Amino acid sequence: EKESKREIEQKKGEQEKEQEIESKRKRKIKIEQEKEQEIESKRKRKIKIEQEKEHEIESKRKRKIKIEQEKEQEIERKRKRKIKIEQEKEHEIESKRKRKIKIEQEKEQEIESKRKRKIKIEQEKEKEIESKRKRKKKERNRTEKKEG
Repeated sequence: EKESKREIEQKKGEQEKEQEIESKRKRKIKIEQEKEQEIESKRKRKIKIEQEKEHEIESKRKRKIKIEQEKEQEIERKRKRKIKIEQEKEHEIESKRKRKIKIEQEKEQEIESKRKRKIKIEQEKEKEIESKRKRKKKERNRTEKKEG
């Protein structure tokens, strides 16, 4: 009976040792899992921070591109406006030039018209004088015939 009690005690002691070993093993596994979870958590946090940095960099890059495009558009608008103003100036100059030419032509036509009128009047005067001269001559001839 004593031996049986001792065996029971011994078995009980062995079971307790095994349970303690098992408990330590489980605790070790649990600690290991917690370490792995912490490592994984840090890794994910690191990835998230990296992604946020990349997103911020990309955002800045896009903003920079947008600002650059706006500057280029403004430059293009100013360039087009300058061209338009230049074209309007050229058009105005051309208009003035054409008006000047037209006025000059009208003056020349007026001068030419006056000259022709003057010539015509002169010719009519000469015709009139010639006509009077012929009439006088005719009259003289008639008078001479009557007398002669």
